[in-house]
Amino acid sequence: MKHKFVWNIPNVLSLYRLLMFPVILTLIFTKYETAFVWLFCINLVTDVADGFIARRFKMQTEFGALLDSWADVGTFILAFVGIIWFHSDFLKDQGVLFFGYLVLYYLQMVVSKIKFGIWVVGWHAYSVKVAGYLQAFFFVSLF
Repeated sequence: MKHKFVWNIPNVLSLYRLLMFPVILTLIFTKYETAFVWLFCINLVTDVADGFIARRFKMQTEFGALLDSWADVGTFILAFVGIIWFHSDFLKDQGVLFFGYLVLYYLQMVVSKIKFGIWVVGWHAYSVKVAGYLQAFFFVSLF
């Protein structure tokens, strides 16, 4: 299925998140924790903003939903790697909480399998949004 890129603010914000993935990953591996946290938090804010703007101003596109989903996966990977890289001691002490963080992510796929019969990553439903907000709260409170 071919999706056409539409230049609108929500899609540009999602594209920004995708393009920042290698930059933020580099910050992790070069141990720039403060810069990592700030840029990661900007990614979280742009994630909320792109969805809000798209819905509020009726700028939703199929390509934008796909782009947002891929950016969400990248954001999850960055959070996961950042937590392991900068807070491995947390994993030793609070592994159960981290396991909860992972469960929130994978729960959305299980719900989609039960509800729709397919495995979907990054589908746009309220349960996914709640899980995402809880994950963001977890991340911000950890750092």
